[in-house]
Amino acid sequence: MEFFTADGKTIPIDELSRHSKVKGYVDLAIGKNTQAMFDSRHQVIGGNATDQALMKFIGENTFRAFQEDKDCQVTAFQGFNSKNKFSQARVESFGKTFYKGAPERLLAKAEKYLDAEGTVCPLDHAALNAKIDELAAKAMRVLAFGYSGRELKENEIQDDVVLIGLVGIRDDVRSEAGSRYTGCHNYRRQTGNGSRYCKRCGTFTKSGR
Repeated sequence: MEFFTADGKTIPIDELSRHSKVKGYVDLAIGKNTQAMFDSRHQVIGGNATDQALMKFIGENTFRAFQEDKDCQVTAFQGFNSKNKFSQARVESFGKTFYKGAPERLLAKAEKYLDAEGTVCPLDHAALNAKIDELAAKAMRVLAFGYSGRELKENEIQDDVVLIGLVGIRDDVRSEAGSRYTGCHNYRRQTGNGSRYCKRCGTFTKSGR
């Protein structure tokens, strides 16, 4: 997994704690905006594979801290669905609505982002898209995180959204994937990265089918 700010600059995972404002907001955008959780055996359960990967990313200590913090409660929530391609959670004590979802959904509204020091800056869409393309070339899925100072509005991202950062996640290529043309076709249709993904699966042909 790779974390980067919306200017395309990577922050190594083991250094993210040095960037307290960015990390704090990322933790909220994941930990309070998910259907995954740690159980009593310290295993991540619930949600989908992406939710679970992100929960492991923030770690159990952060998850438990959020659970115990009575002032950090979700007051409104809308889960991810394939039409919206994002989820959102309102944490009233912070006066913010947090978003997690497909970059194109947040980029359609965002004009600002947090740099590594936590300063709100004008967003350079070209620089960010170049970074996203770079990760797509490595068959990595990208998710974006953001926040708005406005109330949660069902099925919409508010146009004051500030990008907190993004993560690139490499999908595991399962051993049986080579025989699953349909899954590969759907991946290519949904992400545009299918040829690289299919080469790794063994399903890509010279015709690109």
